[in-house]
Amino acid sequence: MIQDFSSVFVGKQAVRVRTMPVKGNAMAKKFIGALLAGALLVGIVAALTFGLLIRSGMKELAAQNIVKLEMMKEQQGLYTQRNDLLDQETLSRTAGKLGLYVPEGRQLRRL
Repeated sequence: MIQDFSSVFVGKQAVRVRTMPVKGNAMAKKFIGALLAGALLVGIVAALTFGLLIRSGMKELAAQNIVKLEMMKEQQGLYTQRNDLLDQETLSRTAGKLGLYVPEGRQLRRL
């Protein structure tokens, strides 16, 4: 049965390609294509620019974070130093070196 149809199809099948005529103004289509290509390029440049700006902002933020940590360490040291200076024993010792003495009861006045 296959041999009955073998003479009908021999070789490649012929394919016809029909070109469709482009309707409309060719100049307008070129203009629109150029406009889209320009918009694409502007978008790519904008994306790259924003990426660089974000990267530089992140570097600046990291540098500010390092400065913040240093300031926090310095603040902690100053806080500790202030507490040491306000300690009653330290105040008494420093007052003794300066020749100061504790006031007597009748020297204190309350307002």
